[in-house]
Amino acid sequence: MFFEKEYAAGRVRAMRSTLLGKEMLQEIENAKTVSDMLLTIAGTHYEHAFAKRSLEKSERELFAHKAKSIKKVLSFMPQAYYNAFLVFSLEIDAKNLKRCAQGFSGGMSWNQIKQDLEQTGLVFKKTNETHISDFEMLCSVLRETVWNTALRKCLEHQTSEQSLALITHEIDAFVFSRALESENYSIKRFFIEKRDLLDFRLIMLSKNAGMPVPENLLFSPENKESILQKYHHFDESTIEKDIENHLLSISRGLLEKEPFASGLFIDFFCRKEFEAHHISRSARNACAKTSPAVLEATI
Repeated sequence: MFFEKEYAAGRVRAMRSTLLGKEMLQEIENAKTVSDMLLTIAGTHYEHAFAKRSLEKSERELFAHKAKSIKKVLSFMPQAYYNAFLVFSLEIDAKNLKRCAQGFSGGMSWNQIKQDLEQTGLVFKKTNETHISDFEMLCSVLRETVWNTALRKCLEHQTSEQSLALITHEIDAFVFSRALESENYSIKRFFIEKRDLLDFRLIMLSKNAGMPVPENLLFSPENKESILQKYHHFDESTIEKDIENHLLSISRGLLEKEPFASGLFIDFFCRKEFEAHHISRSARNACAKTSPAVLEATI
């Protein structure tokens, strides 16, 4: 088992060495045009994502990186780590389930929805060869999986005015419940932060809109005040960035504590996701500064 863990840690450290450094990320963010940004990422493992000639398709490619990385890491993890880290694979499933719910709610066809799915994970595997006509059929196809109970609860919300928000909440709640059941302290701590940050984001969005906080969409409504105090230093104008930076800070702390164990894997997954968000934001900002004619010729 020791050698299996050492081997897995060595593979992840090698994958981690391909992540972009702070200077390159800053250069990407500072790009004044799409052409400048593409020149910056040329030669990196993100270059091919922008070969799709569509910003939306390019973003899908960017966010597929983390999913592919998780699949790869799980493929060589020893069993002792594999079981604990399956919760990260559940996050991929959750993303796909939410995309399905949003797609069906918006009247999209299954062929359209499938284009947006991460092509890995249990949900993709179970639905890839099946034509899904609606959300009820999706729940039926996944009845024999770990998602069964959560999806049954989702179906109960379909007649509610907040149906999509409640379904999304139910899906995320299942992921958090599995993480908190883990015996791995680092995974527990990381997902508690993610859960509390989602609550904080909802509280702030509600307050900024001048609306009461929908407590049925909070994961820990009883901790609302302590969560506000916990993140009181966040800037309302940069809340998304502050959330990402906070999670990166947590992952770095876990890496320092466990440089050859769980902290290493968590930090790698966290940084992989951060890169996708960072490049996506930078691409959108660069597109906003570029004329439509030039943009069409560039991407």
